[in-house]
Amino acid sequence: MKINYENALKQKEYRSQIISEINTSKNPTVLFGWNKIQVLEPFFDKLDVKPEYLCDNDTNKQGETFFGYKVISPNDVTKIYTNYNVLILAASHFEEISVQLKSLTIPPQKIYCLDIYNERSDTAEYYKSQEENIRYIYDHLADDLSKKTFEAVINYRMYRNSSLLSDIVQPIESTYFPDSEDIPLHISQEEVFVDGGAFCGDTVENLLVKCQGGVCKAIHSFEPDPKNYSLLRESTKYLPFVHCYQLGLSDGAATLNFSSALGPSSYVDDNGTISVKVDSIDNVLKDVPVTYIKLDVEGAECAALRGAKHIIQKYNPKLAICTYHSDQDMVEVPLLLWKLNPNYVLYFRHYTDISIETVCYGILPE
Repeated sequence: MKINYENALKQKEYRSQIISEINTSKNPTVLFGWNKIQVLEPFFDKLDVKPEYLCDNDTNKQGETFFGYKVISPNDVTKIYTNYNVLILAASHFEEISVQLKSLTIPPQKIYCLDIYNERSDTAEYYKSQEENIRYIYDHLADDLSKKTFEAVINYRMYRNSSLLSDIVQPIESTYFPDSEDIPLHISQEEVFVDGGAFCGDTVENLLVKCQGGVCKAIHSFEPDPKNYSLLRESTKYLPFVHCYQLGLSDGAATLNFSSALGPSSYVDDNGTISVKVDSIDNVLKDVPVTYIKLDVEGAECAALRGAKHIIQKYNPKLAICTYHSDQDMVEVPLLLWKLNPNYVLYFRHYTDISIETVCYGILPE
């Protein structure tokens, strides 16, 4: 295992390097892609020249204003500026956007990119403090690809260098349902599936593709966001075996503040604008013989796992648990799974060239 905590601790933060370069150039900076722009406001405050425009390919957004920035087309940029830099916010599309920008009649002088999803300044310090646990997890993972993935993701979260992920990224369409030759999940029509963080029903659709005949025994879909829940109900209304719950998942019953501004990335937030109910899988499903649990619940994965302790220990379901919402999840999720059932065999897979979509799978040995 090659994880260099010391170099990460000494390394200048990537954000600081970008700030220095942008301020030194004195060129205006154009933003490309509007997603999660509000998270970057503290970053923009450090720029000598604050961005004025958002560039986006979506014609429905062009001419509108998001978070105080006017949205323009790529061609409009060249009508406004002759010398400019571009900061790409849509990090998962960096390569294709870069090619597009370089083909403009007046290409940008510099193209920067930030993967700002949960980037923290203390990532290296945290992983250094968990060095013993990280070594233990690595040594006990099921296969070489899991070990390479675990190592690469931790290094990436410290260094934010996308080349660290290039050898381990898996096809995004296989998320939660990899081929049995890769991870022996053996999806079948007998599944009793728990979909934690169901969004609009996209995971349900992908599951049914894997099940012969497009049916399975039962699906229990949990989605707290009101808008997403409406989409979920609409997409599954002709599937009588799908049971929808307008609930978030946690370790018990509660009412929490919630932010619904980010679509599939809606999350619990003390400053959220709406209140949602949460509950535990054990409370809601009690003794339902669950065969597979998927959790993508925006950082509440460990709480949701604790709330499924009874079902996990009684029925030994297959597990697909997202570990990308925080640095801690990469360590705490696998340790918690082994605490709940030390017989689980764990796999890691990663599905993008940025920090999102890391999944820890758990199955019992065949």
